[in-house]
Amino acid sequence: MTERKGEDKCLILGSYGLWDAMSENTACSVTASCLRDDKSDGSGSDHVGQDRDPFLLDDHDGEELFPISKASVDATALLCRLALGRGSSTDNISVTVVDFKRH
Repeated sequence: MTERKGEDKCLILGSYGLWDAMSENTACSVTASCLRDDKSDGSGSDHVGQDRDPFLLDDHDGEELFPISKASVDATALLCRLALGRGSSTDNISVTVVDFKRH
């Protein structure tokens, strides 16, 4: 168990297939770039809405309980694609990025 610190920006949960294909530093750099780009685009669209994500949990009144940041989705997809492209692992590749700094 690792204690979370205030300066932590995100958490990358990845299966062996991810870590076999890239280093922790590479995964962190890719994720940090996605999170930084999302914060600086100024579009105001910082999460994936219900109309675009059928897996978003809500309280049946349309209010999001666990909004998913677009940057997290982008980072997750990019990490998976990079790992698949490297083709160095025969293991499955599963990734989830949790954006701690979303709010």
